Amino acid sequence: MTIQTLLKRHYYHFTLTIKQEREAKLPYYGPLIRGWLGDAFYKSDILSGVVFKNPNIDVRPYFFYTEKDEDCILTHLMLMGFSEHFIREMVEVLGKKAHGHLGGVNCVIDGISFRRVSFSDKKIKKRFKIEFLSPTALFKGDSPSPAPPLDMVLRALVRSVNRFTKYYVKSVYPLRVREIPKGEIVEFEMRNYFWRHRNIRGEVIPLHGTWGWIEYEVERMTSELKNILRLSDFFQVGRWTSYGFGKLEVI
Repeated sequence: MTIQTLLKRHYYHFTLTIKQEREAKLPYYGPLIRGWLGDAFYKSDILSGVVFKNPNIDVRPYFFYTEKDEDCILTHLMLMGFSEHFIREMVEVLGKKAHGHLGGVNCVIDGISFRRVSFSDKKIKKRFKIEFLSPTALFKGDSPSPAPPLDMVLRALVRSVNRFTKYYVKSVYPLRVREIPKGEIVEFEMRNYFWRHRNIRGEVIPLHGTWGWIEYEVERMTSELKNILRLSDFFQVGRWTSYGFGKLEVI
């Protein structure tokens, strides 16, 4: 299937504003929000067994990431295809979870917004910047990349699309691209993230990645390259996207 077919689809952007009693001062809230969402979704058999964690499919039917806004945590859920059928149930269970705690700090849901979104069509020049809005874990073999080269990012985007659409938007699967340009890294500012996450079974999962920004330059900006970059509006890349990792923005 062509990229244009996928880019013509709409998706849904669901934002929860969670207000903390005081700042927990965590570098990134994704792993904690994952548990918070799981606790809310487990109130519904459908959401817990089909949307949040389907035992038969190791790919979530949504993406999410978080960002800080003063004393609030903005949780962004991105829905497309299969997950759209459960929007009403999500709103109901999340609306009922008015109070909770994150990182040992009491919090409340301060606001909920929901909108239908199209993929952006902004102009991207041959020299452009990618901001890694959440920690991103891209590996070359067993080694994490501290500043991922452009071709690694692009291949990760295509893989993410095919993993997701194989199960949840079958009408646009598989996505095929002709050539992945290498490009050059002009400059970057990245920092490391490491978090030992303890799940409900008491298992410790070491999560690590890098975030910040990288400026790339290509010989020329082709329409196909631009379209691959546009996919980052919805799709997240690398390992641990189920913990909110891998959110990119082309700026």
